[in-house]
Amino acid sequence: MMSLSTVWLWLAMLQRELLLFAATCLAVGACQERRLDGLWAWLRITGRACTLHLASGFAATADWPARVDRGAGGLPGAAAVLVPVWSEAPVVAAVIEHCLAAWPNADLRLYVGCHRNDPATLAAVMRCATDPRLRIVVHDRDGPTTKADCLNRLYLALQADEARSGRIVRSVIVHDASKPRDDEYGRPPLPALWA
Repeated sequence: MMSLSTVWLWLAMLQRELLLFAATCLAVGACQERRLDGLWAWLRITGRACTLHLASGFAATADWPARVDRGAGGLPGAAAVLVPVWSEAPVVAAVIEHCLAAWPNADLRLYVGCHRNDPATLAAVMRCATDPRLRIVVHDRDGPTTKADCLNRLYLALQADEARSGRIVRSVIVHDASKPRDDEYGRPPLPALWA
């Protein structure tokens, strides 16, 4: 049987080894970050990289819904919004309806991923299936799975649609169907899409 002082000695040694390991990982990560920062600085100095800026006050002064209605600011290409859901029947219909209303463009596709063993959420999504821009994707695995797994399934559906139609999606947006805060729906989503 080891004495208590021997146990504390081993724990102190283990603590020092873990601290050395953590310090080494931190130093390696910091070196990699500095290397990337140096590469970015070199690209900026040589003129191979630039940062684009919107005009001052551009987002605050633009009237996005009116621009879309006039046809002056539609999406500059097809866009896909991926929404993975599991057991979100109370909020998913509101999220879908708001997304489709906020983005009235015909080039938008809303992919909602449901699991086959979540009938309440699937029924809530099906009630919104009157808009042709909505694409309901039923996952081939029982849920709950990870959001990443559901997003992978949604992306496969997006790729299949691209192959079938021959039209490439220009932007992919990931949206969470969780309950929104009160202040989130007071402004248009992603105004830069209409720039």
